[in-house]
Amino acid sequence: MKPPNQVSEAVRKLNPSIYGGAQADPLVNAITLLEKSKRIRQDQKPLMNKLESDWLNHLRTILPAGTLIHSQSWRVKIANGAWFKVDHCAFVAGRWMAWECKGPKQGKNVARGMLALKCAASSFPDVDWILVWREAGQWRTQKVIP
Repeated sequence: MKPPNQVSEAVRKLNPSIYGGAQADPLVNAITLLEKSKRIRQDQKPLMNKLESDWLNHLRTILPAGTLIHSQSWRVKIANGAWFKVDHCAFVAGRWMAWECKGPKQGKNVARGMLALKCAASSFPDVDWILVWREAGQWRTQKVIP
């Protein structure tokens, strides 16, 4: 360890408990470091789009109280190097159910998403896969056949 007079100012600021300074309290120093440093990369974008959020709110009203709904947390492997992330899934009445929300048919990448949904349904036939969309302000659903 270098003597206190040979240490840079940055090291002194990061280690006030060792080298003294205005923030000699370790708790204050730890809180300050937490506010300044970013050690892991974390996405700040919203987890779901508006359609998925609206469907989640609707699901909470139609499913039994206390049902745990997992949103954007289940990734299924549908082929070598190809993955599908389920919008919402829950364990209901002894079976897993997975809902995939899709916008208008002419939307960006909708056809590719439909194909991935069909592959997921074929790969995991024990799960009830349900396609969800909004039409004229009403929710429409269709069970995807494996």
